[in-house]
Amino acid sequence: MCMVCIDLIKQSMTIIEAERNVGELLWTTKDNTEFRHYMKLSRSIKNFDLKELDEALEEGINGNQ
Repeated sequence: MCMVCIDLIKQSMTIIEAERNVGELLWTTKDNTEFRHYMKLSRSIKNFDLKELDEALEEGINGNQ
């Protein structure tokens, strides 16, 4: 489960906070699957791509990262 995705869905984190947190996670993760998920999440936030963001959030909460 991705905590950033969960917090976004629960609306306990803003998009700006999520973008900053994902940026930090990209630098610290050593897992390739998590890295790909964080990249997708970061890209969808920066491009304001709601379809891709929805997919990334779904992956994040279901653990299909």
